[in-house]
Amino acid sequence: MAKRQDIVYGDVFAGETIVLRFRVIDSSRNAVDITGWTAKAVLAASEGGSAVHSVAGSITDAIGGLWTATLSRGSILALQGDDLWYGGWRSDTNNERLLAYGTFRVSPAPQLP
Repeated sequence: MAKRQDIVYGDVFAGETIVLRFRVIDSSRNAVDITGWTAKAVLAASEGGSAVHSVAGSITDAIGGLWTATLSRGSILALQGDDLWYGGWRSDTNNERLLAYGTFRVSPAPQLP
């Protein structure tokens, strides 16, 4: 079952590069070995809506169940002012599964570099 985890510690600002970090655990809270998995992060403007951006995930510690997805400065800049839903997916053929999801807001930056 996917876990909802909203990004609430503060706004994401337009023009930032954001790294989403995911850890896959089982019901006993032990890390799942994700060796050989393919993962991706998808952004949508509404819950269940069409994707507005998708990025491939990178396995950073397969045995520890860790993977990341980097949202580039350009993709975040294009989405400023939006409230977005994200989903972290296992995207292997015939084994697609939503692992985590939630919301965050992209606020206009006070000043861009």
